[in-house]
Amino acid sequence: MIKSKRQKVGLVFYDYEHWTGGTYYILNLVNALGMLPDDQKVELIAFTKNDADFQTLKNTNYPYLIRSTETKKLDRLHFNIVERLINKITRVLIKKNLINKQLDRSILDAIFPVQNEFCELPGRDFYFGSFFDQIPKIYWIPDFQEHYLPQFFSEKEIESRSHFQKTISERNEQIVFSSKDAQGDFKGFYPGFKADTHVLNFAVSHPPYADLDIETLKQEFDLQLPYFFSPNQFWIHKNHMIVLKAIKILKKEGKNFLVCFSGKESDSRGHNYFETLKEFVREHGLEKHVKFLGFIDRKKQLKLMSKAIAIIQPSLFEGWSTVIEDTKAMNQYVLVSNLKVHEEQLKNNCVFFNRFDEKELSEKMKIVLEQPISKTTSDYSNNVRKFAEDFIEIIKKCSNERP
Repeated sequence: MIKSKRQKVGLVFYDYEHWTGGTYYILNLVNALGMLPDDQKVELIAFTKNDADFQTLKNTNYPYLIRSTETKKLDRLHFNIVERLINKITRVLIKKNLINKQLDRSILDAIFPVQNEFCELPGRDFYFGSFFDQIPKIYWIPDFQEHYLPQFFSEKEIESRSHFQKTISERNEQIVFSSKDAQGDFKGFYPGFKADTHVLNFAVSHPPYADLDIETLKQEFDLQLPYFFSPNQFWIHKNHMIVLKAIKILKKEGKNFLVCFSGKESDSRGHNYFETLKEFVREHGLEKHVKFLGFIDRKKQLKLMSKAIAIIQPSLFEGWSTVIEDTKAMNQYVLVSNLKVHEEQLKNNCVFFNRFDEKELSEKMKIVLEQPISKTTSDYSNNVRKFAEDFIEIIKKCSNERP
């Protein structure tokens, strides 16, 4: 029997300094692909910024993973210093490279995720717009937050995103969205689109954390009361303030509890957001009810989440929440803001609240504090497997539509 050729997929990966969710997304995809039967697995050609990023990918133990620098045909296509300078100037003047070098179509069946047509590919001297012209590109638009919350973005960033989205909407390309909600936004914003759109609900793969001792972790983080957990980066659209306002209400009622927050305590967009949260805690004397844990080890985070009274996900906007997927994977209960995408993503073990109403959130928190929670148990491995299978179907479609 002749074995079918294993498809080759270029995988763009780097450890996003200010976007942990982007890093987890790619790692979760690789882990999901690892669950497929061997004959369905694709070969991943990783385009990474440095050795450390590639090692992060290798830690998934995916069996068919190599770095792009190990593919000799790629090395012939570097730009020299003069060519790079010329292209840098022409990208400013005419929005494209004057000197183009293209990868042969036979090297890759597709490349994913492409998020900006005019950005350098991490760690190399070429650009998506020229180098991959012959390669089927799978674009990824996580969400359209800038359309709904423009106050959190610079004019330059909004213009860049809109230009990119409009450009690819007018081409016969493949675009992946993490939710039907985002796909619907795209169709509304770009009604004359020519692109082929796909919804790819990502699922998480957790590192082993069950053996961690919860009492030891409670001691480490000084958690002496029953606690809720809100594990989000400290970006302004994550809406931590409504949780603090709900805590303030419950404090007046004499409730004994904690809310733990974890995540990087900075916002790359320059907002002084975290300091504003700390000042609110000081001003209203909430120190006994609030713990800022910082960016903590992933296994520790998951163990703490699993043993919390409930998770709180108060976000003002999401594409497809990693926090929600974490709760689904561990069958944990979550108090979640009433976003359409959250309602699409979550059916069990949850209660929704108005993301602008701290009184409603405080009432939901009080109910959970005072009454036992009934939780539904499901086999989340089905979600992970579907994530991988849906991705493979997109790759096949992408490959079949190119000569």
